[in-house]
Amino acid sequence: MLKQLAVSGFLTLVVLGGGTALAAQDRSAVSGSELETAVLARSAERGANEAVVQRFLQTDRVQSAAAGMGVKTTDLAARVGALDETTLSLLAERTRADERQLAGGSDTIVISSTVIIIALLIIILLVK
Repeated sequence: MLKQLAVSGFLTLVVLGGGTALAAQDRSAVSGSELETAVLARSAERGANEAVVQRFLQTDRVQSAAAGMGVKTTDLAARVGALDETTLSLLAERTRADERQLAGGSDTIVISSTVIIIALLIIILLVK
């Protein structure tokens, strides 16, 4: 009798305690709309970064620098989408910095940073 009472008491605790744990799984710290907004923002950021790098690869100075290195920019452009977020973000930021320098009229710094960016892109794509 005492054993049955202990078992039924234990089962009652499990059912009541388990119900609380299951109810906690229904709650979330982030709403569905907040999560969707974050995913869309991240996707837009990636799209903007890809566009910056693609635009950079289409410029005459990049194509001539790549040709001097024996690399086709079309091959590089085709593989930009395969880059991970961190690498793509880094390349896009370097590209934006290069564009800002070009707007300022600094040809020597721009050419060397162009070669550096192309070399980074080649190394990254060859490693993958």
